[in-house]
Amino acid sequence: MKPLATVDNKCTLTCVYRGKLMFQLYELRDQESFRKKDTFHLRRELIANGCNDFDFTTGRDSVNQLRFVGGDNPTHLKVYMTVHG
Repeated sequence: MKPLATVDNKCTLTCVYRGKLMFQLYELRDQESFRKKDTFHLRRELIANGCNDFDFTTGRDSVNQLRFVGGDNPTHLKVYMTVHG
């Protein structure tokens, strides 16, 4: 699986997905420096917010695209997935 990434409109945040529903959020300071801001596991976040029936299997399903939502001040990350099953 290839890594996926998205950058916000101001080019100050990026989110990277490398597999197994783990996402890393980075703050971009300039062209040569960045700071890791957060790491989160999507399945754990969904369960913590009341979605207990989320059924994603890494070998069967895939994440296709990431997008920040909220214009110049992103408030959410939209994750597009394909479920094969």
